[in-house]
Amino acid sequence: RAMTAGHWQRAIDTARHALELAPRVKAPTAWEESGVHTLLGSAFEYQGDLAQMERAYEVCLREFRARGDAITELIVVSAYGLTRAAAHD
Repeated sequence: RAMTAGHWQRAIDTARHALELAPRVKAPTAWEESGVHTLLGSAFEYQGDLAQMERAYEVCLREFRARGDAITELIVVSAYGLTRAAAHD
């Protein structure tokens, strides 16, 4: 909810907390973690912290590639690439 309300720092804190909890859950959480990773990167982008966004996306891209999550990898690479291009424009 913080993300849709524009509360970027709260969204970042909530996303980080969710990613900390995920390994403790017995059920598979890959789908949920993918969503949280993409929201985390977006929250960094929206608050203008492109360095944090880059670090967050590099971490999650390694995870997506390791588990063969090509769909989420494509979504993140597309969004990340546009932001990186704009930052260097």
